[in-house]
Formats: sequence, structure tokens, C-alpha cells
Amino acid sequence: MNLHAIVAPIIAVINPQSTLTIAVSSGYTTNPDGSRIPQYTLTTLVADVQGLDAASLRMVEGLNIQGISRRVWVNGQYAGVVRAAFKGGDLVTDESGQQWLITAVPEGWDKSGWCSFVMTLQKPQKGG
Repeated sequence: MNLHAIVAPIIAVINPQSTLTIAVSSGYTTNPDGSRIPQYTLTTLVADVQGLDAASLRMVEGLNIQGISRRVWVNGQYAGVVRAAFKGGDLVTDESGQQWLITAVPEGWDKSGWCSFVMTLQKPQKGG
């Protein structure tokens, strides 16, 4: 059962949903010099973005992640770094153009069709 689909409209009355663009990591290609170029597939979705609760703050602290983080609930499955699959973390761009990295997935309900993840604000890239 997709609980997120049931509660999202109710939560949106208090906390309006956000439109996010997610660059889903699909691995990388390797140049002749050995450098790697990450590969992504873009998708746009509506999400419930909130601050971190106490348990999420402890989890992020235990992972030694510093900076500004948010907890996000979405329909679909997204991931942080998956070394076994040779994937980097999925990248999120919010409505203001800020880029975030998915750093943890505390709830991944594959069979139910939703997940929640923690995203951490990234430093803007130089030159654009």
C-alpha cells in the first residue's frame, strides 16, 4: 500500500509540495585517460520536503554528513551512493535552482512505490 500517496495531499495543506528535478545516476563512462564522466537520467516529480526530525538528525550525524539537509518523501525509488552498482548519488535540483545530493535513504518501500530520502545541499559549481 502506498501510504505516501494517501497522506501527501493532507500534508500539503500545511506544507505545500515542491517540484523537484532528479538526476538519477545510471553509472559512468570512463575516458581513455581513466577519468570518469557520470551519467544521469532526468525526471521531474512532486515531493514533500521537510526539515529533519531528531531521529534523522542522529542518523545524518552518525554518517558524518555536515551542512544543510532536508528529508523528502516521494513516489518512486531514489538512491544515494550504491558502490556495488557503480552509481553515484542521485542529484536533486529544487525550484530555486539549488542542487542537493541524496545522502541517505532511511525508507525505501520498493514494493509500495514510495521512499523517503535525506538530501544535503551542495556547493554551487563554478562557472554556472
